[in-house]
Parts: sequence; C-alpha cells; structure tokens
Amino acid sequence: MVEVDLFDLLEQGLTSQPSFHRERCLRYRYHLNRCELCLTSCPVGAIREGFYLELDAEKCTGCGICWQVCPTEAWAFPRSPEKTLRQTILSLKAPGLELVCHRVASRAEVLSPVPIAVNTKRCLASLSLALIVEAATASPEELWLNDELCPQCPLGSTQGLILEQVRRANLILKAFGRKEAVRLRSSLTSGEGLLPARIHQGDEP
Repeated sequence: MVEVDLFDLLEQGLTSQPSFHRERCLRYRYHLNRCELCLTSCPVGAIREGFYLELDAEKCTGCGICWQVCPTEAWAFPRSPEKTLRQTILSLKAPGLELVCHRVASRAEVLSPVPIAVNTKRCLASLSLALIVEAATASPEELWLNDELCPQCPLGSTQGLILEQVRRANLILKAFGRKEAVRLRSSLTSGEGLLPARIHQGDEP
C-alpha cells in the first residue's frame, strides 16, 4: 500500500505560484552578477528587485515563465510544470499535435491543422526548449503552438518569447538532420485546412 500525504497533495494542487530559492539564484551566489532574465521576462511585473529578488503574490499569475527562463531553477513550483504534460504528449502517440494555452482550451473545441490538441495548463511561453523538441520528435508530422490569443492576452504579449523558443527548437532539429517541424498558428494566413480538434488535458496522461 502506498502512503499518501493528503495535506501535501492539497498544497500541491492549490499552489499555483512559484517559490523562490535564493541560494540557487546567480545574483545571490555571485554578488557581482546582474542576471535579470526573470525580471525582464515576467509579463506582469510580479518579480521585485530588492536586496534579493522577491515575488509579488498579488500580481503573480503562475504562468511559469520565470521557471522557464531561469538557468538555475531558482524559481520552482511544488510539482514540475512539465512532467505530466510530457507524459500526456508521449502517451498520445499522435501523428501531429497542437499545444494550446488554457485560455484557448477554455472553449469546447479548437479549430486546428492537426486532429489532436493538448491544453498545456500554462502560458506557451513557459514551455521549455527540451519539451518542445521532444514533442516535435515524438510527432512524425508537425508540432503546432497555438499563439492566436497572445495579442489580447492579459499577461501582455508573450509572442516574442514563444517565437524565440520555436526558432531555437527548429535549429536543434535541423542540426540533427530533422525537418523544422515546429510551427506557430500565427504563421497561417487563412483558416483553410482547419478542422475541429479534440482537446486533451495536459495534466491527465
């Protein structure tokens, strides 16, 4: 019988904001280091610069971008934001896949160039490069990132971060002799070829 700490599970389920581990932060470990990746990447300005970096819990939306951009994982969530998402993507074994943020996935269905969409539960800008590359290699055809709502997103425009991750992922795929298989929905000039796609929940492998 597996013992489960109910209070730990409840805490993990209810906590959507990251915790800051200052001992991992480059600014704390090396006092002359002025790393500002999380400060400049946070779309809602929830990270304050004091003696150490601090999180403004009232502003934080739990989007996960700080976790994605930090090279030392100074920002951490109770559970890995990508562990179950990765399991879901790999378990689907889909020929083509589209990743959608929770705002797009709030609809009953989504029109997609591929038959299956996955609700990432977080902002697409928080997806790590490793996950995007692995998802692209797991799909024989193309991997799409649905960024269609980004201009109206309350987080502010995160399309620049998403675009940069897609560019890097395609460079890695190309370096290993694979086709550049990661595409953005914003690259489509019309709605032709889009069909209703079933949405899978990224936290339910």
